[in-house]
Amino acid sequence: MLVAEVDGALVATGTLAGSEIKRVFVDPSHQGEGWGRTIMAHLEKEAKRIGLSTVELDASIPAKPFYDHLAYETVAEQERALRSDSLRYYRMKRSLSASYE
Repeated sequence: MLVAEVDGALVATGTLAGSEIKRVFVDPSHQGEGWGRTIMAHLEKEAKRIGLSTVELDASIPAKPFYDHLAYETVAEQERALRSDSLRYYRMKRSLSASYE
């Protein structure tokens, strides 16, 4: 798990689990400051270090444009049942040889 703090307060987090990036969150008061991009860059660097050539993640509808900007491609649109409702999300992947800098 990777965390970013400002003045002792957690502002962003993310996890690499195998070839999957999970739990990337940025505190709403710090969104737009580059923390998400920084967390993703560090997770992708770790993925390369352990020999991965691609990574995958699940993106919520609001988060999809962020991952699109980071050169992730949508491989599937999925839906998960939640009690009386459902949650739509996107399965996305990225080749670690591609650059978004």
